[in-house]
Amino acid sequence: MADKILYADDKESLRDFLGTLLEMSFPELDREAFKDGSSLEKRLNESLEGVRLVITDNDMPGIKGSEIIIAYAEKPEFKNISFILHYGGDPSLGEELVNKHGAFAYLKKPAQIEDITATIEKALNSNSTK
Repeated sequence: MADKILYADDKESLRDFLGTLLEMSFPELDREAFKDGSSLEKRLNESLEGVRLVITDNDMPGIKGSEIIIAYAEKPEFKNISFILHYGGDPSLGEELVNKHGAFAYLKKPAQIEDITATIEKALNSNSTK
């Protein structure tokens, strides 16, 4: 079973962009897209098999991406999964999630493609050594 990246954004155009970027940059990994925080949370509660990375927007219907990170990133069963917040809000939220709640990183929208892929690469490399 291939390793997976889960990603959530309520804007279809951004989900499509991220899916294409992930497919081109990390073709060896499976990808699963979610349209809101609630569907991402449901998926995290079903199975973690193969999941290496979660990328989430913050302001989505249902549970916010920051709430998912706070609830899951520091749980022992998620220790081999990195969380990245990719959002358009106040940078202090991303800093808090990284410094206090176990997020690997945050990316402020609009992020450069090179920054997105470099951050994902670092996250994947870091969780393979956890």
